[in-house]
Amino acid sequence: MKNKKLSPYVKLRRNLFNSNETAELMAEEGATGAGAFVLIMMYLAGCEDTVGSLHCLPVLAAKCHKSKAFVLHVIRDYGLFTVAGYMVFTLWLLLT
Repeated sequence: MKNKKLSPYVKLRRNLFNSNETAELMAEEGATGAGAFVLIMMYLAGCEDTVGSLHCLPVLAAKCHKSKAFVLHVIRDYGLFTVAGYMVFTLWLLLT
């Protein structure tokens, strides 16, 4: 079995933006929100057990060329990610 952690690739499904949550993100934030979503997913995919920390919010914001508030808005307000304390994860990556 291949080690996903060492793989340089992240799978993106063709229907990634067809769910209600991602459709809402696209409708409200457009390509900027979609890009932030993908960058957050890539960050989480590289984390141990695909669980990240909100302490990395400044780094994510810099990668997205957006404010910390905008990235936190994408994480918290669309039902795409779960926040527990400072931990952030998504079922989308846990199920793959």
